[in-house]
Amino acid sequence: MARWVLNRILGEECKLFRPPYGKLSLRNLIPAWAAGQQVVMWNVDLKDYRASTGEVEAQLDRTSFSSGDIILYHGINEAALTALPSVIKAALDKGRAAVTISELIRQ
Repeated sequence: MARWVLNRILGEECKLFRPPYGKLSLRNLIPAWAAGQQVVMWNVDLKDYRASTGEVEAQLDRTSFSSGDIILYHGINEAALTALPSVIKAALDKGRAAVTISELIRQ
């Protein structure tokens, strides 16, 4: 269903797949591969989905970003949405740039 929604939004077929909860299993990988999708994971998780006020910023203070990092961010609660500008600023510091996953893969 998510693939169908993304295809409608993008106007083209989505070629990227993030396994739910980051769990790699044949049950979700085989259909993704059969659809020609490339599996993409993340290496930074700020745990924003369960954060309360200040927790995302605290996690952010303990996190050092590097070029090429992929940040998992849900933004599904008020604390996460409030912290998002700080997350973006921290991720873009030191001359780094935001790119799409497709651009990152091509680099």
